[in-house]
Amino acid sequence: MQRLSPEVSQAVRQDVLGYPRLVLDRIALADLYQLGTGAYTPLEGFVGQDHYTAILERMELAHGQPWPIPITLPLRGLPPRELPQGRPVALADATGTVHGVLWVTEVYTGDPEREAEQVFGTKDRRHPGVAALLARGATYVAGPVRLLADAEPPDLTALADPEVLWTPKAVRESLARLGWRKVAGFQTRNPLHWGHLRLIQDALTHVDGVLLHPLVGPTKPDDVPASVRWACYRAALAEALPSGRVLLAAFTGPMRYAGPREALLHAIVRRNFGCTHFVVGRDHAGVGQYYTPDAAQRMLEVFAPRIGIQALAFGPVFWCTRCQAATDEARCPHPDSARVALSGTALRAGTPPSAWAYPPAVAAVLSAYQAGQPVA
Repeated sequence: MQRLSPEVSQAVRQDVLGYPRLVLDRIALADLYQLGTGAYTPLEGFVGQDHYTAILERMELAHGQPWPIPITLPLRGLPPRELPQGRPVALADATGTVHGVLWVTEVYTGDPEREAEQVFGTKDRRHPGVAALLARGATYVAGPVRLLADAEPPDLTALADPEVLWTPKAVRESLARLGWRKVAGFQTRNPLHWGHLRLIQDALTHVDGVLLHPLVGPTKPDDVPASVRWACYRAALAEALPSGRVLLAAFTGPMRYAGPREALLHAIVRRNFGCTHFVVGRDHAGVGQYYTPDAAQRMLEVFAPRIGIQALAFGPVFWCTRCQAATDEARCPHPDSARVALSGTALRAGTPPSAWAYPPAVAAVLSAYQAGQPVA
């Protein structure tokens, strides 16, 4: 974990060192915490142009290590002439709160249109990741970063969980105490439905335990709020998951909806959190119809050995009205007419959570949320 000393952190906060100040958007702020805690290892800061170009062209850093998405810092609020090479810059959020420091190594012009095409496979502005990227600007600042001594991601506040695990170091230490040698990381940004729970159960046949690692950083506006999702994870952990074999922790990075490239990023992150395996379901990190259902799985077939993690690829899971269970084609003998797709899309459209889609305790949380009631 890369932190400044308490003394330097206090000086930065009090603005007595005279550092220029950059305002970070929500994506860059979330990325800052992944860089500062080691979640994005081997990156130590926002990438320069050599890495940027290599990532777009080859899905590698300039020295050859796999890396699928440029982690960039758009220049906002300061002219480039105020950022000479080697000078430290304070990194603040929109409220003016400082979270870290960056030592400037480079200011360069990116190519967001090309970046969108390479990372997302499209320049369609209806894609939420493309829209967010093209709105950020094309001038990027590069350099290593350090977090302030006691800084924490603002997104954690909404979870109202003082014991939440969120740094790679804390999670790895917890996994060591549990004695798990084989650990499968499970990524989600949605409330857990029976399909997710089926995948976790299947993953447990390959490993000692599962790291349930939901993304609680910035997502698109119509996603269920992180605080509600976190209450759902807690409810599922208590009611529907095997006791002692699932560890819940928060991933505070941003969601980019980049399909296969983001699946690879998620796998690298889970390796850094101590996972030996990574669950890759259908249409991982996808949105709309931009990616084929197996694109992420095919990406991990190629890259998993290179990043030091084993991919656990599973086919589609559905609810069978005759089996009365979440199942898949290998286990269900019934026709398509008995199979119902499991998805969070209907929930975002305002449809009440179905008993066949969600465990009762999760459905109760979601019903309270839809009714505008407090979610505990």
